[in-house]
Amino acid sequence: MENYASLDEMKASSDSVVVGTLGGFSVGRQIRGDAAEDVVTFINASILIDKTVAGRDLGESVSLEFLGPAIPDQAEEMVNQLNSTLPKGEAVLLFLRDKAGKEAGIFRVVNSTGLWAETSRSTLDTPMTFEPPSEESPYEDEIQGIDSLDEMIALVTNL
Repeated sequence: MENYASLDEMKASSDSVVVGTLGGFSVGRQIRGDAAEDVVTFINASILIDKTVAGRDLGESVSLEFLGPAIPDQAEEMVNQLNSTLPKGEAVLLFLRDKAGKEAGIFRVVNSTGLWAETSRSTLDTPMTFEPPSEESPYEDEIQGIDSLDEMIALVTNL
């Protein structure tokens, strides 16, 4: 897990920082271990890139990889559920890492605070965390007074 003391540090460490929209989810690759039940399934999220804020230009889209359900047979059900609740036209701010090596070209968010969006929980949220940013969050000093994703994108762009 990557930890950062500031948004500026996270931005500088990221391979790419992009603004985009969610295009959809799909079942990704599976990695099999020695035992038959030892299977890891990934879920892919297609991101349609609107703007590159920093780092590498990834073109018009990028596929992100997330760990899927513990039971591989549930991956399709999970993808269907995610696609049925997919916010349309909603922007996201992503701090991305290329997995590199044998997994070069496969991207992930740098950590649980590497994805910012407007959600039903908050107008400025890190949906991969248990709670939206608050006074206890690591970047509270930097985002104080930031009330929307557009303001967050402007902040990160100008760091």
